[in-house]
Amino acid sequence: MSEDGLPACKYGSKCYRKNPLHLKEFSHPNKSAHSDQVSRKRKNSSEGADEICAKSTVGSGESGTSSIPPGNVQLTSDKNTTKELSPATQVALSQSCSKYNYFLTYVHRGIDNSYNQGSSLTLYNVINGTKAELESSCLLSYMFDLDWIRQQYKPCDRTKPMTVVHGLKGDSRIELLEQRGSNSNIKIVEAKLDIPYGVHHTKMMILKYTTGIRVMITTANLIPMDWFQKTQALWCSPLCPPGSGDSNTNFKADLIEYLSGYKSKLIAEWIDLIRQHDMSKCRVWLIGSVPGRHLGDKKFSFGHLKLRKILQQHGPASDASSWPVIGQFSSIGRLGANANTWLRGEFMQSLSMTKGGSLSAPLLELKLVGEILL
Repeated sequence: MSEDGLPACKYGSKCYRKNPLHLKEFSHPNKSAHSDQVSRKRKNSSEGADEICAKSTVGSGESGTSSIPPGNVQLTSDKNTTKELSPATQVALSQSCSKYNYFLTYVHRGIDNSYNQGSSLTLYNVINGTKAELESSCLLSYMFDLDWIRQQYKPCDRTKPMTVVHGLKGDSRIELLEQRGSNSNIKIVEAKLDIPYGVHHTKMMILKYTTGIRVMITTANLIPMDWFQKTQALWCSPLCPPGSGDSNTNFKADLIEYLSGYKSKLIAEWIDLIRQHDMSKCRVWLIGSVPGRHLGDKKFSFGHLKLRKILQQHGPASDASSWPVIGQFSSIGRLGANANTWLRGEFMQSLSMTKGGSLSAPLLELKLVGEILL
């Protein structure tokens, strides 16, 4: 315990976090010095990201029809590039990632550069991965660094309309408004939760170009430390042209249903925009989480019950019952009075579902991976 009665942060003077809630819960040596150090680290991360953006080469197909290219970014100042993948391996990896539109973030320091080949993207790649001109963007996240985010846009695009959707409270909300400053092109939407607990954790971007829209869903917050030196996952849709089509997975309809849960006029404008575009090539299932009590025909629209429905209709065969379920989390809430009430009960019934299966099927083995702060 420190002099102020708070438990010491396990990262000590190396702590990178600036969330006021974290600073109130844990003690840091020399708070003013810690604040200055965080500011310097944020500045260095932003400068490093700028350097990558300047050196990135983003390949595209024909104007308006390109898919986001594999991460062919080279960090020329990084000497850790001795291990190279074979050309055949790079091609196979690139084709696999492109097929599913599934990528990882480009890690700029700390790993061998070969792990970035073919499968990794920077946020700059995501935003500027087409020849079409960007018109506007909608950003949803848990954490934001608006100064750094703007640096990931081309200079000519930094004053274009941007909608920022957040669920921050207290000092964090005030800080976000201060980050916006005098940038009148940035509109702020507060995600209102109808329940007394939980946070807005969606991490998604919707990008409007002259020739279509693109949706990106990721595990990364919109802050430099999540994109600069962490392995995060991201799915990027193809560039969806104007039209009314939807995919056989109902991606468009599910996206509209999810966004409608915000009950926001500004987000309603984006919903109208989505309706005007053909998303028939978005052949993935979208499983959103909307707080509240969902009954009737909405019962299986969100969360793990939506996953249960999809697995029952399109999941693996029953012989997959020997597969374990591996879950990863950065934070975890209440799991019930004991392991069998919710975690090993209702939740695992959904994750254990197979095609044509029933709730009486045996539950799978569960393995959880996460970070626990002591």
